[in-house]
Amino acid sequence: MAIVGVVARWSREREQQRDVHARLCSDARITCGPSTEEGIALTIEAPTAEVSAWLAELCTWPGVELVTPVFHEFEDELPAR
Repeated sequence: MAIVGVVARWSREREQQRDVHARLCSDARITCGPSTEEGIALTIEAPTAEVSAWLAELCTWPGVELVTPVFHEFEDELPAR
């Protein structure tokens, strides 16, 4: 399982911000953190490949201008003990 902290900067369009926020909050893999007029902090917990694909998709959402990963832990890539 990967755990990734992300900051997503969104557009200035308030309706798009609300749409993005609602979509993020409806995804069970995501924990929404503080948000401002500029963006939102997120924590994503899912298998690494799924997180990578999801981040690429998030970058294409209307209302999302920039996605910046700020923390990552890839437990599923560690050698078995």
